[in-house]
Amino acid sequence: MLEIHTLPVGPLEANCYLLVGREGCIAVDPGEEAGRIGAQVEKLGRRLAAVLLTHGHFDHIGAAKELRERYGCPIAIGEKDAELLGDPEKSLAGAGCAGCYLFEADRLLRDGESIEAAGLRLQALETPGHTLGSVSYLCEGRLFCGDVLFRGGVGRTDFYGGSFSVLGETLRALAALPEETLVYPGHGGSTDIGQEKKSNPFLRMMMSDEDFY
Repeated sequence: MLEIHTLPVGPLEANCYLLVGREGCIAVDPGEEAGRIGAQVEKLGRRLAAVLLTHGHFDHIGAAKELRERYGCPIAIGEKDAELLGDPEKSLAGAGCAGCYLFEADRLLRDGESIEAAGLRLQALETPGHTLGSVSYLCEGRLFCGDVLFRGGVGRTDFYGGSFSVLGETLRALAALPEETLVYPGHGGSTDIGQEKKSNPFLRMMMSDEDFY
């Protein structure tokens, strides 16, 4: 049974999710506060087996490098977002950013790839639109989707690699998931696909015959 712990971290309160399995835990989007995340890992009494990033924006990656150094765990990101990890302008960290925002991932993911760690199996889904290489992680009926889909909204598309029309195609794909699929976004509270199809204006637009532009 998958156990999930949510830690809003950093000034933008990005959701870092700790996914607890039989053999350890996985951190999804450890954006800041490596010490706080590490303390929760220690409290759980599990080893950190992997760090998974939904995309390369600074508020989702800031603690990844320190956690890898502390626990010796690999970092994975979608292959098309790897460039953001080495470019503070594209990651929105800014030219004067600290070194924690500059690193390389250990694994670059493609659509449909499986990740096995901590006794858990996740599937990486390419979900571009917010960034060129945004990925979501599907595990036991839970979708960890970063800034692609929020409760009642969607992520911005005016940053490097973003595209509103591409996001529309991503939303169409996500809407095809089972309605009971639980959605864990990069900011704010959780929801499910069924609820978003009913109340999210962007998904409702996508489900109509209107062009998503």
